[in-house]
Amino acid sequence: MTEKDDYLKIAENYEMPEAFQHLIPHMFSEKEIKLIALMGKKEFTVAQLQKLIDKNISGDSGLFLQNCYRRAITKKIEREDNLFFKLDRFYTRLSYFAQYEPDHWQRISEEDRQKLDQWCFATYVEDIRETIERKIQGEKISLHNSNLMTLEEAQETIENMDREIYLQPCNCRAIALKCDKPKNTCIQFGHEINTPADRGWGERLTKEMAKQILKEANKNGLIHSGEDEALCNCDGCCCYPFRAAQVLGSKDKWPKAAYSIYWNEEKCIHCRKCVSICNFGAFYLGEDNKVHFDREKCWSCTLCAEHCPKDAIIYLR
Repeated sequence: MTEKDDYLKIAENYEMPEAFQHLIPHMFSEKEIKLIALMGKKEFTVAQLQKLIDKNISGDSGLFLQNCYRRAITKKIEREDNLFFKLDRFYTRLSYFAQYEPDHWQRISEEDRQKLDQWCFATYVEDIRETIERKIQGEKISLHNSNLMTLEEAQETIENMDREIYLQPCNCRAIALKCDKPKNTCIQFGHEINTPADRGWGERLTKEMAKQILKEANKNGLIHSGEDEALCNCDGCCCYPFRAAQVLGSKDKWPKAAYSIYWNEEKCIHCRKCVSICNFGAFYLGEDNKVHFDREKCWSCTLCAEHCPKDAIIYLR
């Protein structure tokens, strides 16, 4: 089989658009390329996959298999107490590549990175579209980044958590690279199969460490959102949930705010902290060089209220 054939197999088996085939040598090792071509759409037990690797690919098959799972080449499937492996998606591999191999990711041209971000975002939107449409109709259905939280609420979530806590890089900011806000800010709970923690990524945190990360994220203007699976610290320019909500028309439904923002113009001293902290331009400077508030742009994330020195901004249920 020629190199061209292997590349076509990646496009076919790994759901990789042909437009990105020239990036294959940057994102996959030669052995991984061969494995993707060999596995196709099939599922394998650990023993079957190790046998396939031993027959066709040199080296320690167990270590190679472990590394393929770690790098999101493969994923696990549990069925009737049995464990199987199959190929993951290029969509997942791209996220892991940007998150955990940032130096390699940034060696890819800016033009290609932007195209990959656009493709990844479009794939994300289609993956969640049906769920979001159901949420808009009022169905109570679980989805990541479901609830916007105050800092206090996010820290209470940490305090009440009875699962392991891990720190992971924000995949959205890692891929998009549209702002200079901190990336190592997302908090994941547990280590179920196919999560970054189960694949061997992330730093194990104590509750106090996690609370401090939330505090620093808040200070850096990042929005707390999440549920029982993870707490994300999001921004308004890179993060896929906020970008997707604008495309899908789900603002106020997902991510859902528990509060509304009230600005008392008379108490405002026009210090501009709300202008600098707001991710959506809801607080802005007018031609009179004073602070103004555009309620239509507000997502009620509560960051502005938490940073207002004169309590001119409060959040109400």
